[in-house]
Amino acid sequence: MEKISKHYAAAYPFETNMLDQDWDNLYKTEDRFGKLFNYFSGLSIIISCLGLFGLSAFSAQQRTKELGVRKVMGASVSGLMQADGKRICVAGIDCCIGSAALLVGMAMNWWLKTYAYHVEVGTLTLMVAAALCLIVSMLTVSYHAAKAAMVDPVKSLRYE
Repeated sequence: MEKISKHYAAAYPFETNMLDQDWDNLYKTEDRFGKLFNYFSGLSIIISCLGLFGLSAFSAQQRTKELGVRKVMGASVSGLMQADGKRICVAGIDCCIGSAALLVGMAMNWWLKTYAYHVEVGTLTLMVAAALCLIVSMLTVSYHAAKAAMVDPVKSLRYE
């Protein structure tokens, strides 16, 4: 093969490659992009949870006096949690809407169609992701709501 190549195409060097090495080189950048996307998506999830955690801590601190007054007037911890339930649900729904799962799913399907072998990201996957987002955000916000509801009303009203 090398003799024939030098005879007919002397200007071009003769190179041999193994097919599996060519395939590895072809998908090496895709593997790097996949790892990079995983790292940045994990980082963005952590940052968003920390932001939601801080926002709920700030909101619970602002409502400590109100919760103390309600508790003095006879409200139970479960009643206070139900009063905060609307705020918790709104935070979770906002988080799910903010994730824009449908647009991301369409973009992923468009990107995956460029490959010879690809998978479809179905609506079930997107719904599970939205449900997980809702659960994480509700747990994050409800932690501070429960903590603020269980505070002794004397401590919350003492410095008033």
